[in-house]
Formats: sequence, C-alpha cells, structure tokens
Amino acid sequence: MKFLLVDGKMLEWKDIVLTEELIDAQHLITQKIWFGYGGIPLFEENVKQVTDQCEQLSIAIPNELNDKRELARITKRMLNKNKFYRSGLISIKILTFNSSVHTIISSRPFQEFIFPYSESGLLVKFSGIKKYAGNKLNRFLF
Repeated sequence: MKFLLVDGKMLEWKDIVLTEELIDAQHLITQKIWFGYGGIPLFEENVKQVTDQCEQLSIAIPNELNDKRELARITKRMLNKNKFYRSGLISIKILTFNSSVHTIISSRPFQEFIFPYSESGLLVKFSGIKKYAGNKLNRFLF
C-alpha cells in the first residue's frame, strides 16, 4: 500500500508522521469493508455503522463521513492509486485524542480475486425480526 486517506486527504505512506495523537488514541473505532469487481458493496451501510458508533460513544463525527458520496469517490481513487483492482479489504479507523478526531482509511488487497467467506462453510441469513443485544456497541442487532 503506497497511499491512504488521513482526515480526508490522500497521503503517501512515506509522508505519514505518527504524532502523539495517533499513537495515544483514547478511542478506536474500526470497520472493515470488502471491495472487488470494481465496486465497494454496502459502502454507505458500513459508514453508517461507523457514524452510529461515534454517536453512541459521544464522539464528534468527522466531516469526511458526512458526505458519503465524496468519501466513496476518494476511497475508490485511493484503491486505483494503489493499483488494487481485484478484491481486498478497506479499513476505516476513527481515532480520538482529547477533543480531536482523526480518520484513517487504508486498504489491503487479496492475492486472489475472491469474496471472503468462512472456511467452515457456514452460511448466515439475516432475519427480518430483530432481537436486540444488550450491548449498544455491538454492530450486530442480535
């Protein structure tokens, strides 16, 4: 990976400086998103989960996450600049330090052109009936 997004700006890996804010983050929210076949399925839904977690933790939502269309555009641009044309994972990380909030969006390609699945062969179907979990930070409602 040569390029990543930091606070909505595309930076080269060699230009990243690990400041105290990034090393000693008080909260870390991470979301991984699969990409492949020239697109990022469920991108908006995954970003919505990140913003929901920010709201639940009373963290200010970064400006980059408010404009999902622009975020999807620059994320695809980052993938293209890294020459990740096949499939892989995008990681969205939200870091907080005192009152400042930072976003880091990075990516990792898969060696093969695959959709990630469980090796045990288990299939999951999501029901329309919601059974709420006791933990508000659980990204799954069941």
